Amino acid sequence: MHKQSKQYQSKLVNTLTAVEQYKEVFYAEASAGNYIDENKQQGNVLGQAHDFLKDLQELTYLDPNKSEKLNSIYRILPTSQPINLINPTDEQLDLAAIIANLEGLVRFGGAAINTDGQYFTVAHHLMLGFWIINQHCLVEGKDEFVNIECCKYWLANDLQKGSMGIDMPQPYKIALNIKAGFDIWKEFEDDHAEKIHKKLGLQWPVPEADYNFVKAIDLICLVSEAKYLLNYDIQAQVGVPPIEPQLFNTIMNFINEGVEDSKSISLDLFSLMSLLFPDAFKHNLIDLETNINLKNKLIKAGFKVVDSD
Repeated sequence: MHKQSKQYQSKLVNTLTAVEQYKEVFYAEASAGNYIDENKQQGNVLGQAHDFLKDLQELTYLDPNKSEKLNSIYRILPTSQPINLINPTDEQLDLAAIIANLEGLVRFGGAAINTDGQYFTVAHHLMLGFWIINQHCLVEGKDEFVNIECCKYWLANDLQKGSMGIDMPQPYKIALNIKAGFDIWKEFEDDHAEKIHKKLGLQWPVPEADYNFVKAIDLICLVSEAKYLLNYDIQAQVGVPPIEPQLFNTIMNFINEGVEDSKSISLDLFSLMSLLFPDAFKHNLIDLETNINLKNKLIKAGFKVVDSD
C-alpha cells in the first residue's frame, strides 16, 4: 500500500487515535490507584508509540498543494508522448516507446560496455536474464522456452525504468532511502510498475514465488555483468556466483548477432515480448514478422517460428 495514499493515511490516523485512547486508559487506571507502576509504564510505552507514528505521519503525509504539484510533473517518451511521473495513465504507458527507451539506459550508471564494444543497456540486461533462464535453448539446442510465467515477470520487472527514463544505480537508491528514512525510490517505481504489470495481464503485487525467481535472476545478471563487462568482482557482496564465462559469451554472442546498433536490441526485446504478451502488443505496429533479424536468429538457433496468417 502506497504510504501517501488516502487509504494508508486513513489507517494511520485510526491507529494514532486508538493508541492515544489506550494510553489515556492506562493513565486513568494508574490515577485510580490500580497497578500504578504497571499502568504508568504501559501508558508511557503507548505514548512513545504515538510519537513514532506521528513522526511517520509527518514523513509520509502529502498535503493537497504538494500532491497537485507532483501530479503536474511530466517527462517525454521517445514518441514525444508526455507521461506523468507520479501517476501515469494506461494510455500514456506506450509499451513500444517504453522498450525503445530501455536501449538508451546504460547499466551501472553509464559505465557498462557490451562485449561488442557498444553500451550495455537495460534492454541487454533483460535479454541476458531471459537467456539465462532459457540457456538450454542455446547450449542444448532445445526449441521451447521454459518457466513461461517466470519469464514474463522477468521481462516486465524493469519496464518501469523505460517509462520513468532512468536506471537508478543501486548506490543512489541506498543514499536516497537513507535520506528519506524509507524506500522512497521503490515507491516511485511501483507507481509505474504496478500499471505496467496490469497492462501486460500480470498480477500485482507480483506473486511471491515469481518475485523471488526474478530477484534471483537479477542478482545473477548483476554479478555476471560486473565481472565480465567491468572486471569488477562483487560476488562476496551479492552472495551469488556469476554464470560461467563460456555461457556468458554464448548468450552475448547470440544477443549481439546481427545487432548493428542499440535500436536493434530494443527491436529484439520488443518482438520477444510480443510473443509472450500477444494481447498487450496486438495493437502495436511491430511484430515478429517485421523483425526479420530476431526471426532468423531464432530459426538459426533451432526454434520453431510459425508464420502468422
